[in-house]
Amino acid sequence: MSKRMDGILQEAVTQGLISGAVAAAQDKERPWAVVVMTAIAAWFAAIPLGILVVLALPSDSTQNQGAFVAVGVVVLGAALAMLYQGGKSLFVEQLGVASLIVGTALVGFGSFDSKSVQSSLGLMALLTMILAATVPQAWLRALLAASFVSLLTLSVSYRQVYSAAAGVPAEYVLDFMAFAWIGGHVVLRRIEHQPGNARMAGALESILTGAGAMTVLLLAACSGKTFLFGAGHLSNVLPFRTSAAAGATSAALVSVACALLAAAWLMRQWPALRSPWFAAVAATAACLGWFSVTLGAVLLVCAVCAANGRRNLALLAAAAALWIVGAFYYQLAWPLGVKAALLAACGALLGAVARFAMPAEAPALAPHPPPHLPLHVPPARERWRRLAIGGAGAVVLVVANVAIWEKEALIRDGAPVYVELAPVDPRSLMQGDYMALNYALPSTVDLSAADGTTLVARRAPNGVATLLRVHKGETLAADEMLIELVRKNGRLMIASDAWYFAEGEAERWSRARYGEFRIDAKGKALLVGLRGPRLEAL
Repeated sequence: MSKRMDGILQEAVTQGLISGAVAAAQDKERPWAVVVMTAIAAWFAAIPLGILVVLALPSDSTQNQGAFVAVGVVVLGAALAMLYQGGKSLFVEQLGVASLIVGTALVGFGSFDSKSVQSSLGLMALLTMILAATVPQAWLRALLAASFVSLLTLSVSYRQVYSAAAGVPAEYVLDFMAFAWIGGHVVLRRIEHQPGNARMAGALESILTGAGAMTVLLLAACSGKTFLFGAGHLSNVLPFRTSAAAGATSAALVSVACALLAAAWLMRQWPALRSPWFAAVAATAACLGWFSVTLGAVLLVCAVCAANGRRNLALLAAAAALWIVGAFYYQLAWPLGVKAALLAACGALLGAVARFAMPAEAPALAPHPPPHLPLHVPPARERWRRLAIGGAGAVVLVVANVAIWEKEALIRDGAPVYVELAPVDPRSLMQGDYMALNYALPSTVDLSAADGTTLVARRAPNGVATLLRVHKGETLAADEMLIELVRKNGRLMIASDAWYFAEGEAERWSRARYGEFRIDAKGKALLVGLRGPRLEAL
């Protein structure tokens, strides 16, 4: 039966009915229960294998890093051999996945150099791409390609991301990745209908899927926190941030160009969109792209996917675009009034286009279905759609309310603590609707450290905290407490690097000398106000 199906697919490719990528990406269906149980058994079998490999390695890892690389290469070779046998045995395939992870980790550990982190990350990016081009499983190729994008981006922009030093901003790297992704699709379109290139087209299809998905996700991460998620934890676990100032000429021009290219691509593929109303929509997107420098590349990826029928990736890119537009609310380089006016103007323009300019019936972007096919959505599918919409709304409400509840509990139960503010650049002290904050951290703090660094502070009877040292697990004195640091825009901060206020109140807050916090027993801090030189309320 399998051979007969392979023959049918090959004949369809030969006649041009389907692409070679689609034919090569067809996975053999197995009952999900069998897949789950076999995977569990394989992963349990991989645990002692991994322990045995670690025990066989030299104990002095600093002097024998080459041994780790050599053993890792051997394990990767065995993993590839098992993955190519996966079509015959699901157990062997899952064992190969576990071995692939172990081998990659060993190579990464053995090749890591703390003095050249960027080079180490670049080598790991190269390794993941080689593996992505080698493994036979489509889903594994997509995951490895996604890892390649994240590792390469982190490698190139490492200095800018973690040490706030001069370096290539992450969004520039991701813009390049978006154009490379489009170039890959151009190649795919040329080879996917050629029978002899079916296997190559299938491999390229899955690699582009993983790389494209990770590219749009990281572009959204670069924009920072977004509306409704700003008070939660998601924005704090993502290392990438937009470093180019909003409106900076180079980044903004690239974003605007990408937005216009997206509109041009859609009009080229769908002639029905060649109209004044869609030109107005494109102008709105270009305007937003000027202010949100990661938006244009995401819109371009979304347009290419929508025009080529890649619905899932197009939906992901659309969701990323919404995230980026929502993140514009938190961009500190623009006064609140300017942001509100811009978003209101864009909304009014789109509303006017929808009400007066768009045709009463949506233009036909694709051929109509044959008359014998039903034109209505089946009731079961419609019910699931409504449940999905309702579930998504419920998740949004839960996330927002949990974040609000956590903040209210910290304000109610946290200890009041005052931390002296350090001088900042006078040019950035007041920006219309916020005040930039800085704190004098102890000299022992590693400014390149990730989130989660915790300081020990001594709290005076009046609540003023003196930052002492980095906490390394030691027992605290009676007058000492923990304060957790978080990374904001490339710098380590206590809770926040800015205090927001209503426009016109800059003079009131310019006398601030202390930040007022609520801090729990674990050191989690929340900025609740500013105090004057004598701790007086402002």
